[in-house]
Amino acid sequence: NTGVDVNLFQKDASQSNVLRKSMGISQNSPVIMFASAKGEGDKRKGFDEAMNALMRVSKKLSQQIHCVVVGGEKKEDEHIERLIIHRFGHVSDDKTMVSLYGASDLFIAPSLEDNLPNTILEAMSCGTPCLAYNVGGIPEIINKDNCGFLADPSIPMSLADRLEQALLELKDPIKRTVYSREARNRIVLSYEQKEQVGKFIEVCVRMKEKKPKSFAN
Repeated sequence: NTGVDVNLFQKDASQSNVLRKSMGISQNSPVIMFASAKGEGDKRKGFDEAMNALMRVSKKLSQQIHCVVVGGEKKEDEHIERLIIHRFGHVSDDKTMVSLYGASDLFIAPSLEDNLPNTILEAMSCGTPCLAYNVGGIPEIINKDNCGFLADPSIPMSLADRLEQALLELKDPIKRTVYSREARNRIVLSYEQKEQVGKFIEVCVRMKEKKPKSFAN
């Protein structure tokens, strides 16, 4: 992974607030973001898992939850009981993605198979904590409790349970600030783009130096 441009992917509170208002979302309503190239059509990225968890938690907490879906087709908003789904379709520019990340309280990435998803790195760089399954390289990014939330895919309802915990904790302004700060710091310190590219170049140089010499017959 080549890392993230942390100067580009950082929250602009004013733009994020404008975006929330344009969607008719109050500052007190939780916003969960899901992103995939195919949107809800990408089963590998776990959209169905996310929807099942969101439906269950919105009923249990008797709370209206907004879900922002990026990728796939742009469609009208859909209301399913206490869950409102905003389908943005394909988003091609980084500035809009930054506003969407910043407008969200939590990024959800329930892939059952993944390495180091760029969307998680970008969201955390914008100060948005993430909820994901404990698979692939994801635990390397979300490596402590106060920068995100990990669910166990082998345990039924684990995603919903961790989602409920996340929403309850992020209600607290102090805890929300801590999660946002720690998520951002995690990326700045370990996944900043220039640092990652430098590490990649170092590996290539070492491999080249260790390459065995060829001998003429």
